[in-house]
Amino acid sequence: MKENFYDYVLIKTVLENLNEPYYCLEELRKKCKKGAVIEIITPYWNNKGVWNDPFSKRGFNESFFKIIAERPRKYFIDYDPHFKIIVIDLIPTNEIGKWIYPKWFRNKLSTIISGIIMHVYVKLQVIKD
Repeated sequence: MKENFYDYVLIKTVLENLNEPYYCLEELRKKCKKGAVIEIITPYWNNKGVWNDPFSKRGFNESFFKIIAERPRKYFIDYDPHFKIIVIDLIPTNEIGKWIYPKWFRNKLSTIISGIIMHVYVKLQVIKD
């Protein structure tokens, strides 16, 4: 794969199967052009569906992607941002989640009750010098 080549990458239900998803995103950053968009759909950590798949290693929440994008000093030596967050959204399940309103309440409730949120949807923009 060429470096600085791609304008857009879609990762749908892949990251949860990787041992080190952070390194996957860093490699994709190398392959993408400056300003490219990486769109990610991955299972939410508190959805039992992610754990029904024998190959899933983890679920995700919004914090994972905020840390990857913002690169705070407590986690990184090189803390220059590599991504800009365009969108982070929690996608509700069809059975329960879509009926719970308002959205902020649904998102808070999902941290203690499983099965409300199905996926995390993230759109990142690649930052390069």
